[in-house]
Amino acid sequence: MTKFSPDGRYLAQVIPEMDAFRLRILSSLDDNVIDYLHPKPDQCLGLSWSELQVAMLLKSGAAVVFDLGLSQSKATLQMDAPSRDLLFNGKLAYVLSEDGNLVEFQWQKQKKKRHLHTKKHATTLCFFKDLVCIGGNQIDLVSVKDWKTTGTLQGHATSIISMTSNASHIFSCAQEDRFITRWETDGKSLSFTTDQNPVKIHASDDTLLALLENGQLALWDLRQKFKKSAIPPQQLIELSSSGFSDCVFYESRIMVAYGSQIKPTFEQVDYLSEDGTLLESQLITRETDENQLGTKSKKNAQKVKIVQSTEVQIEDQEPPTLEEKVRQLQMGDGKVQSKQTTQISLQQLLGQAIHSGDVELFNRALMVSDRKMVYATVKRLSPTQVVPLLDQLVVRLQRRPTRGPQLIEWIRACLLHHSTFLLTVPNVTSRLGPLHRTLSARQDTLAKLDRLSGRLDMIAHQQLALENDEPDADLVVYESEDDMQVDSEEEYEQVEMDDE
Repeated sequence: MTKFSPDGRYLAQVIPEMDAFRLRILSSLDDNVIDYLHPKPDQCLGLSWSELQVAMLLKSGAAVVFDLGLSQSKATLQMDAPSRDLLFNGKLAYVLSEDGNLVEFQWQKQKKKRHLHTKKHATTLCFFKDLVCIGGNQIDLVSVKDWKTTGTLQGHATSIISMTSNASHIFSCAQEDRFITRWETDGKSLSFTTDQNPVKIHASDDTLLALLENGQLALWDLRQKFKKSAIPPQQLIELSSSGFSDCVFYESRIMVAYGSQIKPTFEQVDYLSEDGTLLESQLITRETDENQLGTKSKKNAQKVKIVQSTEVQIEDQEPPTLEEKVRQLQMGDGKVQSKQTTQISLQQLLGQAIHSGDVELFNRALMVSDRKMVYATVKRLSPTQVVPLLDQLVVRLQRRPTRGPQLIEWIRACLLHHSTFLLTVPNVTSRLGPLHRTLSARQDTLAKLDRLSGRLDMIAHQQLALENDEPDADLVVYESEDDMQVDSEEEYEQVEMDDE
């Protein structure tokens, strides 16, 4: 889950952890990072920004306001149902809950002022002049002054997922819907259409920007007078290697984020020509190494003009890139040669892989097979990372049993160094059940394979003796009961002939 601040200077990320989550705020202009771990077990459902505050909307109903200047939570606004969206308006904040309640807070004092019940299953909010727009399957317009519903805009068949406004119109897009609707307060509407479903929209006075589900950016010039509805994009911006993960207007450009969640790349992309009109559709090409975990870009000046590119570093004092760390881990058949990497890098790589769910990064870290290195790394992991690590190890062991000798070292290290914590996990039996069943199945198969191996060795030895014609080789002769009976009859007949 990510969201840019309104001015495009910061990107907020929510990274789930075991029984908690982490809020990470990255600067799009430099390498500054703010990290905040929410200490209580909860689930973050959304994010909302003001200039220097970001609100985390929780399933418990709380809206936790985090202050960037103080680097800590500043207020908690409690609702009776899961919080879905929040709007800041100076000292006031408007919080929407899942049950359709809209509450006005003095957020710095954490005090409720007014309450209004609207339609259930409302999902999003936006301001339009002196109105609060509440989006669900329809848009309810609530007057801030009179604190009552003054109108309703209907037209979406599914739930609205993103809503924005400029000085003259309201814009909305809905789930599994390829149309973006421009609304006037009297109910008149105009639709813009795309080939892919939009997931986020932003509007300035001149331009409508949409992030599509395939990672493309679609733009429309709002200064034009449109005579018909269902207007296709007038400009598309596409990234060749992967899609954009988020976007926002930044001054006269678009600030975009893409690449790894742990180490995203930020770029400012021009979308206007010198005379202020939209540029033609653009393809941003990037040449990336398939083993590269971060995203380093090679600009194509003929396609698009990149004004600035910044790669955010999580560590301080010019740390090595993730690509360099992985290459260090690959040296010497998985044996780590660098002392710095031995002490620090593998733990960081593994921790980042667990937090982000980056499969490629996780596989690279598990390539290390040195027992001392594995045990030292697992020992330094936090207890909350052990269960997700075991889950990933068991999945890989089940899919590729041939990796058993390597993965077993990691599993043994987890059980050895973190057994005390694992005994305190409430559902430890169900979490470790797949591991027990996998090992039991392998153990049962081992005895049968040993017996089969012995028989095959005996047959191979006898076949080799026959081929070499060894005189001293003891051949095993098998006689059936039928052969013995035939021999006895022949001997009996011979005796009778002798008597005669």
